[in-house]
Amino acid sequence: MNFKFSQINLDKFFTTTIGLLALLGAFSIAPLSFSTLTGGPSCPSIYFVPACYIVLAGFIALLVFSFVKHQAIFFLGWLPVASIALLASVGEYSRGGICPLSSSGVPLCYYSLGVSVFLLAIFLLWKFSHKPTKKAKKAKESL
Repeated sequence: MNFKFSQINLDKFFTTTIGLLALLGAFSIAPLSFSTLTGGPSCPSIYFVPACYIVLAGFIALLVFSFVKHQAIFFLGWLPVASIALLASVGEYSRGGICPLSSSGVPLCYYSLGVSVFLLAIFLLWKFSHKPTKKAKKAKESL
């Protein structure tokens, strides 16, 4: 079998990977969001809004990006997820007790930060590897 890397549709591969990571993130944070909603163990709040709600909305926006492929939607979802994960991870590392723990005892914000970094790497690979559409090429030429 003569397999060539160029045979893979990289655009579809990268956006599907982003979509799968977004689903993983959404399914990971959804139980905590539901628990917070029903009065169970909750996540920290940012100006009276539970951070897990913001992160869940961010992962949903990233999932939407995997279908519509607009950079603004990616950053609309990624920025809140990544910034909350970074701030929470720094707080967890320096003071402890900020992030909810996974079943293995690892703070969830560490996982979220790792997924955020990986999402950005995949997005940048997508951005620099996909071919612009004819419409985009025409718009660029008219400048």
